[in-house]
Amino acid sequence: MVEAQGHVVKLDDDFVWVETEIKSGCNHCSAKSGCGTGILSSVLGKRRPQVRVENSLDVKPGDAVVVAVEENGIVTGSLLLYLLPLLLMIILAVIGDSFSGESGAVLLALVGLVSGFWIARTLTRGAIVSKQLRPVLVRRVEPVIGFH
Repeated sequence: MVEAQGHVVKLDDDFVWVETEIKSGCNHCSAKSGCGTGILSSVLGKRRPQVRVENSLDVKPGDAVVVAVEENGIVTGSLLLYLLPLLLMIILAVIGDSFSGESGAVLLALVGLVSGFWIARTLTRGAIVSKQLRPVLVRRVEPVIGFH
């Protein structure tokens, strides 16, 4: 399981919203001034994403918690989100090029990319993949200093 620490920001029926902090090593790297990721993180600032988690530990707003996601879920989600659209785009671009040249390749590549994202979205809403991608509450913890 991949874990992240956060704090509960609000209740939502049998669920809670947990705010986590994205940790980045970009501030410590010697190449940060020339790195695209470092530049992007400095422009976007520190974001704190919120995830909806089933309240299995009966926590309340303000409680510090650890949430986790299965590693298999992260790998599956990454493959679906990145690899599937890319593969469909390339396959349809080759097919389009063989039938109607460059314009067909561009058109079918776009169709493949959009179709790949749509298929990935449909598959991730399915029961098996959705369960793997769903974060869960693992335990309560002492709050991190400076994290509110």
